[in-house]
Order: sequence, then structure tokens, then C-alpha cells
Amino acid sequence: MSDVSSLFLALVDAALDPKKRENPEVFGLSAYYFCENGKPHVWGKVAAELAQEAVNQGYLKKVVSKTVSIDEVTVKSMGSNSKSIASRARKFLGWEAKGPELKGELAQIVEYEAKRLGVKKLEEKV
Repeated sequence: MSDVSSLFLALVDAALDPKKRENPEVFGLSAYYFCENGKPHVWGKVAAELAQEAVNQGYLKKVVSKTVSIDEVTVKSMGSNSKSIASRARKFLGWEAKGPELKGELAQIVEYEAKRLGVKKLEEKV
């Protein structure tokens, strides 16, 4: 099970528990929960790894990348860096990350998204 799914289940369980449901620390104004496994990643590297996986699976001929300035990134994404820690999920829900790392899921993600979007492998395009 993915870590995000297990966090959602922990939140549902907490919502069904009267003590937690009525606790303002758990579901009050600060009830914002992050999900992370303690192993940070850089989105640019993830994008490059996804592109390489798409090449490996036959959806792309080659990996093409473009370097952009920090100004371009900031304009397009409204920020270029963030880090979240799932301290509230651990403290109030007893949740811990146990799922596979993102890198280990990339092949499955590419395969699933290609199928979902109807993308054919290069040799299948005729």
C-alpha cells in the first residue's frame, strides 16, 4: 500500500474515533498533514528519471532536457523549493511511511500513465 493511501486510512480511522475527532489538535484549525518518507527528492531529477524510463519502455526515442533560469522556474511554479515533514501524522495518527520509494515506482507510473493516456510505444506507431 502506498504511504499516501495509508495516511488517508489513518485520517479516516481518526475521524471515526470520538477522542481524536473532537481533539482540536488533530482536526482543528491546524489539521494539515504531510506525507513523506524522510528521503527527499529533486523534481528535476525525478523528471529526468521518468523521461529515461519512457525511453527504456519505448515511448520516447531519447531524453531531451532544457535548463531554465531560476527566474523562469519561479514565474512558472510560484516557487522552486519546499520540504515537508510528516510530524503531525506521526504524532497524532501513529502513521509511519512504509511504502516503496518513488524511484522504485517510476517504471509502473510510466506504464500506467501511457496506458491511461492511450500512448503507444514507438514501434507500435505506424
